[in-house]
Amino acid sequence: MLLAKLEGKTKLQKLVFLLDKELNIIKDQGYNFVPYKYGPFSKELIEDVEMLILIGLVGTEEDVKEFNGEEVTITVYKLTDRGKSMARRIYNELIDEEKRRINKLKEFNIRSAKSLTEYVHKTYPEYVARM
Repeated sequence: MLLAKLEGKTKLQKLVFLLDKELNIIKDQGYNFVPYKYGPFSKELIEDVEMLILIGLVGTEEDVKEFNGEEVTITVYKLTDRGKSMARRIYNELIDEEKRRINKLKEFNIRSAKSLTEYVHKTYPEYVARM
C-alpha cells in the first residue's frame, strides 16, 4: 500500500504531477505545475514537502549515485513511523476506486527517474521548457 521510499526531487515532482493528471487524485491541492527544464515543476509541492519534513511526517537522507560518469547526490524521501501511521489511516478510509488509483502510483515509482521523466516529456510536452 505505501511507497517504501521515493528517490529524488525530480521523481517526486513527476509522481505528484501524474497523481494530478492521470490518476485525478490531487486536483484541489493547489499545485501549479509549470514547464521546466526537467518537465513539470511545482513550487507549492516543494513547500508542502518541506512542511511535512518539519512536522515529522517525512524524513530525508542523501544517497550518492553515478549519473553520466559523475557522482550525484540525490535526496531520498521516506515516511517516518508517524507518517506511515497517518498514511495508513487515510488509505483505509478511501473507497476501492481511490485505493486502486493510489496503488497505480507504485507502477510509476518503480520506474527510474530517467524513464519517468521521458514518459512525462513524451506524454505532456507542453510541460517541458524549451531552452
